[in-house]
Amino acid sequence: MDPKVLKQRIDSLNPLTHRALREALLTEYRRATGESEPDRPQDSTACYVFAKVFQQAVDKVSPRYIEGTFEYLKRALPDLDAKIDQATDRVEATWQAGLEGKASIVEFQEAVTEWSRLQLEAIRVFLETQSGLIP
Repeated sequence: MDPKVLKQRIDSLNPLTHRALREALLTEYRRATGESEPDRPQDSTACYVFAKVFQQAVDKVSPRYIEGTFEYLKRALPDLDAKIDQATDRVEATWQAGLEGKASIVEFQEAVTEWSRLQLEAIRVFLETQSGLIP
């Protein structure tokens, strides 16, 4: 994923409602740009496990990302864009609930899987549009 686009997506997330998601994406951004991680205390085991699950999903989506996908989505497919926003909200809410002991890693994995599926669907649709397969 283009680091500039990733940073724009990160900046568009509300830090009060998407704290954990923003942190995971910022880690990916720092990795892509070579920035060093800020010094932080060690996360709890649960936080680490949830972050690892989300990082794996980001690693799956990032290499497939095509610049312009999200801009196209907002303009041409607002329903899919809204579904991605809802999936992002569900990932964040499930992550937070999991850290509070109110959601399992399985529930979180399901939310992340849906988020990843929608991201890949958006990329596929954009690619087909760019290839002329979809008018």
